[in-house]
Order: sequence, then structure tokens, then C-alpha cells
Amino acid sequence: GLMLLVFIVTAAAAVAATVAAAGMPAVQDLSSCNVKYFTQNVNHFGFAPVPLGNTFQQRYFVCWQHWQGGSTSPVFFYTGNEANVELYLNQTGLMWENAAKFGALLVFAEHRYFGESLPFNGREDPASMAFLTSDQALADFAVLIASLRETLGLQTNAFIGFGGSYGGMLASWLRLKYPAQLQGAVAASAPIVAFADVNPKYDPLGFARVVTDDASASGGATDACAAGIRQTWPVVFDLGTTASGRAQLEQAFQLCHPLVSAANVSLLAYWLQDSFDYMAMGSYPYASSYMLNGGDVKLPPYPMRVACSHYSPAPATNASLLQALHQAVSVFYNASGTKKCADLHVVGNNETTRDARLWGYLACSGLMMPFGRDGKQDMFWPQPWDEAAEAADCFAQWGAQARPRWPALNYGGWDLSAASNLVFSNGALDPWKTGGITHNISDSVTALLISDVGHHIDLFFTTEQDPQAVTQAREYEMRQVELWVQQHNARHT
Repeated sequence: GLMLLVFIVTAAAAVAATVAAAGMPAVQDLSSCNVKYFTQNVNHFGFAPVPLGNTFQQRYFVCWQHWQGGSTSPVFFYTGNEANVELYLNQTGLMWENAAKFGALLVFAEHRYFGESLPFNGREDPASMAFLTSDQALADFAVLIASLRETLGLQTNAFIGFGGSYGGMLASWLRLKYPAQLQGAVAASAPIVAFADVNPKYDPLGFARVVTDDASASGGATDACAAGIRQTWPVVFDLGTTASGRAQLEQAFQLCHPLVSAANVSLLAYWLQDSFDYMAMGSYPYASSYMLNGGDVKLPPYPMRVACSHYSPAPATNASLLQALHQAVSVFYNASGTKKCADLHVVGNNETTRDARLWGYLACSGLMMPFGRDGKQDMFWPQPWDEAAEAADCFAQWGAQARPRWPALNYGGWDLSAASNLVFSNGALDPWKTGGITHNISDSVTALLISDVGHHIDLFFTTEQDPQAVTQAREYEMRQVELWVQQHNARHT
């Protein structure tokens, strides 16, 4: 069970960050972008040869359309996260829409082991995977920036980082670790304090509590929704104990494959639960494909509220509870309305399934985030956080020794007293906000909580449906960027 929880949560994180463009208006001219490859060291932190190979080709895009040249125009640098970097190239409207005003050069750098930036040709054995760490990825970005400064004559130009989700974590950490290379960063929905040993302590139950809020009146839905969902789990697990009960579940959820054992029922429960995590993150005021790997199929505006509409009137029988749950999760899993049956084993497409698997390695080895549910503060069933079990699973799957305390020690958690020039933003409906920086740390390390929206919407292209709070957040972020660039230029003229 726990292994499934680990996979589902890490897959949720991965897909949240990997999925493609949300079908928003494109103002970017991709023909102005050159794809480039940079020879990176596989291991930045050792001096002995790496038996499997010392270098790999890191892919990045340089987009010249709005570049004004000179020493005062900035470079906007996207710190790629756990996916093909083209997804962020096509998605990050905040960079594209502000490039002309700033005369900015745009660079989108791919994260090692994702997209085409593959050490050892994509091998996934333990020895090959050892160099998939956030530290190595940050060093890749710093070395790439230093090279760009040299080869393009940008020694004194300001580089400003942008990133969302894990990419936002990387953007903020790049500013912390390599301040000479990155002069500031906008870190959207970046859960940098979702780790053990941070102070104040991270609450493993917080994520599920926000998902539940989103399915309640306080999140724009109805309280009958969260209550009805919570009531249904005992029904599912009880039916799962007998063959006739499992047949009832297969029918209720229109499954493609039979539930042959109680273990299959556990998989079903996590699959059902997972949809609510995605719908909470995807709390956008417009139809969006962002949580569905891009493409033509879109979730409706505020999908959780649509899912919760099936709990009005409140279901009164076990059969009606199952029917309501099926209709609710179908808002996510059958957004097109064309699927004849539900497959519990599909995570997006092949590429996103690989991305989720590799994120699983990152998340269990060097970036372990504590997650649990208790069925009381949230609308699920008891799933206590078990660090030892997670670490054992990481070793069993990858041969990797988990280091749960390393992120807080390595990056400092809440202690950003030595940091400057950072904006952290979070959506008030996004469950990841519980692991984010949600209040100002100093005059130059500031935080935004954007009301009534989900996961890093401020990085997207503008739309007519954007709430005022989103528009104001973007304006604030770019005012800060302008200030950082001015301050940097003043020091270098």
C-alpha cells in the first residue's frame, strides 16, 4: 500500500510539472529559438573519472526574438524540471509576454535525465542513476550560465531565474547556491519547505487537508462533497474483501480489467484518490489541459467544483455513494467523455510515465517529502507517513539510500536570512502551498498567496478569465524583476 502511495504522490508531483501547454494563446515565435547542446560533466562534485562516461549533452533553447543586446538587457533563464524542456518553452507565458518590455534574451535549460539530456543514453540501473540529484542539476545550470556569459559576451548582464513546482524550487536554490550566476528568481508553487527537519516543522497531513478544503464550501464546492467522498472509502474496502463485491466495484467504476484481489482494490483506491489531488492542483478559472498532458482534451474550469456537483443532493445509499464517486473522478479520468472503460495503470503517455518514474527516484532519494492522510482532517482514509517504509521501497526499487534530512540541511528550509531577490508565489487552492514560502522573509525575499487559484497559474500566458489576483501577482513579480535588473546594472556601470 505504501509503495503505491509513494508512487501516486510522486507521480502527482511529476505530472503537475511535466504536462504540456494549457491551450492558451501563444505569443511566442518559436522560430526565433535555437536548440543547442552543451557538454556537461556527469559529476560536478568528484574528480575521478566516471566509469560509465564523464560527460553528457545538456539540451537548451535560446530565443532571440526580443533580445536588445548590450550589457543592460537581462537574460530570463528557465530552470527546467522533471520533463522535456519544450513543455516549459511552450508554457511559460510570464517570460514570453515580458521579454519585449525588458529586451530580454530567453533561455530554457533542460534538467539532466529528462527530455533529450540523458547521461549514459538513458540507462536506469543504480550506477547510472546515481547522478540524478538536484545538486548536480543546479551545478549544470550554473556551469551553463557561466558558459553563456563567456561565449555570448554576457559577463555583466543580469540573469533572472523562472521556474514552477520543482522548477521553482530549483530557481530559488540556484539563487541561493550560485548568486554570482543568477541575480534573482521567481519561484512559483515551489514547495521548498516540504521536508523533514525544517523549522517550523512541515505537516505531512497538510497537502490532503487542502485537497479536502477544495472539495468543501470553503474552497468553492460544498461540504456535502468532502463528506460524501470520505463516507465512500469504507464501502470500497468492504466490497473489496469478496469476489462478488469486487465485481460490483468493477461495474461501478467501469474498469477495463478485473479486480482479482484485495491488492487490486488498494490500487483502485489510490487511483481514485489521485484524481482529487490533480483536480485541486488544476484549480484554474478556465478550461485547461495542463493536468492532462496537454493536447485537445481539457479539464473544465475549477474541475473540483464540477466533480463535487455530483454530491448534490447528498448520496444516501452505498450504491449512490459509489455512483457519485465514479462521476466525480470521471471529470478527471474521462474528461473527453469518450473512454468506454477505466485503466488503473495509465499515467498520461509513455513519456510522462517515464518522467514520473524518474521523479520517483529524485523524490525518494535526495528530495523525500513526507506525505500522509488521516481520514479525519481530510476526506480520505488513514495513511500515516512512514519514512522507514518509504526508504526501504526506494532501496528495493532503485538501490538508492534515502537521505530524508539532506534537503533541509543542504538548502536551509525556512532560513532564508542570507538570501535576496526572490519572489515565492502560491495558489490558495493549490495543495502544494503547504510546503511553500507563504509570508515575506525580508524586503527582498517576498511571498504571494494568490486567492482562488491552483498550481503556478502566474507562469502561464494571460487570458481574459484571469482573476484580478493573478494579474496583480504577475505585475508584482515583474516589478521585482525590474528592480533586481536595475540594481544589478547600477553596480556594473
